[in-house]
Amino acid sequence: MSTKKRKKKKHHALLPYFTTPAIYVLLSLLIVIPMCLILLNVSVKLVHKAQPSFAFSISDIELDDSAFKADNTQSGTVKRPTPASGDKIAELSCDSAGFKCNVYYGANRVSFRNGAGMYTEVLAGDTGVCKIAGERASAFAAVGNIKEGDKLRLVTNWGSFVYSVSKISTGTEPPEETMPQSLLLITESGDKAFSDFNEGNMYILADIESGVQLEEEQK
Repeated sequence: MSTKKRKKKKHHALLPYFTTPAIYVLLSLLIVIPMCLILLNVSVKLVHKAQPSFAFSISDIELDDSAFKADNTQSGTVKRPTPASGDKIAELSCDSAGFKCNVYYGANRVSFRNGAGMYTEVLAGDTGVCKIAGERASAFAAVGNIKEGDKLRLVTNWGSFVYSVSKISTGTEPPEETMPQSLLLITESGDKAFSDFNEGNMYILADIESGVQLEEEQK
């Protein structure tokens, strides 16, 4: 047998070792891919069907800047607002400190991305302490410039407020309020990137000078 024929025969002998696996792979793909697509479609439908029963998560909050409509009313009793989580409800500023930021309803990491967050328990205009928190690395970067006696202006969807800074402290506990209505700003005590490396919080307590009063909450 010639060398040329031997090589040709050897070539044909090796061919099944390549073609057979290739056929199996193609057949598998023809079966597996459609099955995966079917299962994925079923899974998506199941998730969409189950979503209404899931517990609300902070990660579901979407910030809405369009919710803010500045109200410059400075006195009187006004209707209690009903904002949704993530709504922009106010703008907070201190001209002497070069400080200004957006305030969203709810103090959480989503609000802190674009501004500060107002705690939902006591709103500006309620009796008690209205708390607003923010991060020194973003919206509250300039709070270190605020001094005692400075004026804080809070313009909300339901009225305008002016507060006078009465006490600035650091630690684990906020200062005690002395007025029926106060504003408390809360942030990290230092400007380090991670809050665990800062020693407690920085608290800025301000007493109300003017502003509207919210109507009593219906129980």
